[in-house]
Amino acid sequence: MKFTMMHKTLASLLFLLVSTATAQFAQEVYIEGTKLSLGMPAEDAFKALSDFRLTKSGESSLVISKYIKEKEPYSIVGVIGIKDDKLTYISRDIDTEKWPQDKGFSVAMALYQAISGAISATDSDGAKRTKAEIEVSDQDFTAGPTHGRLNTMSFLIEGKRVTVLISDAADGKGVSASTSVSLE
Repeated sequence: MKFTMMHKTLASLLFLLVSTATAQFAQEVYIEGTKLSLGMPAEDAFKALSDFRLTKSGESSLVISKYIKEKEPYSIVGVIGIKDDKLTYISRDIDTEKWPQDKGFSVAMALYQAISGAISATDSDGAKRTKAEIEVSDQDFTAGPTHGRLNTMSFLIEGKRVTVLISDAADGKGVSASTSVSLE
């Protein structure tokens, strides 16, 4: 199943609601090569994201989209949250569309890429090591005419929340992954 823009927007908003990372670590996320940092002025974030389309979603969130010719006219690449004219939430989607249709591979690769990207230091032997907090949940969802079950795995790693969504809906199964940080 391809995740539609509505699925991704709902999932990103879900991340915003459940994200509880603290601000004790350097909190930055790269979205398509653009560096965003928690606490940065919203105006600076808008300038940094000038090559993207920003769409208001909810009271304090903006969906970040990029034109990709081979995909939908615009594909969601992330979400930011703003409060008091500062970035308080950043989420980066991990593109899973070019992965093989083997769902096991997709889940494993989503986990690997998301977690590897959240760990900042590489040890002398080339491995990345850190401590993490893990949370799993599941819930029923409705997105337009689509109904299904959404399984979520979240890992709190060095102040970043890595989230992998696995959906099982009437119109198919899918995997989506993102990395997010939040001041809230």
